[in-house]
Amino acid sequence: MKRLGFKVSMVSARVAKKEGGFSPDFDHLTLLVRLGECWLVDVGFGNLFTEPKRVDSTDAQQDKGEAYQIVSKGKTRLLLRPSADETTWKPQYEFTLRPRKLADFAERNRYQQTSPRSHFTQGRLISKLTPMGRVTLTDEKLILTERGKRVEHLVKDQGEFNRLLAKHFKLLLPRRGL
Repeated sequence: MKRLGFKVSMVSARVAKKEGGFSPDFDHLTLLVRLGECWLVDVGFGNLFTEPKRVDSTDAQQDKGEAYQIVSKGKTRLLLRPSADETTWKPQYEFTLRPRKLADFAERNRYQQTSPRSHFTQGRLISKLTPMGRVTLTDEKLILTERGKRVEHLVKDQGEFNRLLAKHFKLLLPRRGL
């Protein structure tokens, strides 16, 4: 984006935990883009928004049938989305507007890639946007999200995983033992 002339800053986001609280600093890298107004741009969080969100607006902001909201909380901002029953707003992560350097994320990135406690080392995960939503494949399930509706299918075995990987991601795993 910088090459295109945009003013871009990397910022640290702390991911909301299911049991409450947030992960450590530098757990997630997100971007702020300044085009007169400040916009939150995040392409690496998984099943989240795909279009930039205005940082200084407290109004609900729509994205492919889903609502998001950014609220101030002291020196931080909270990115919220509706709960499953749509009765409350649920935090996704909190972030500050303080610009960071890529090197600031190195230690936490190493943890996510190597620690047995990181959810990224617990199994395979692949996800991509589709024209109407997202497709995600893990060792246990295939998740198809289209226009805000989510459908899950259990993955029975390695053979089915390989077929789904080829079908949805055009990827073939090498055969073992050849």
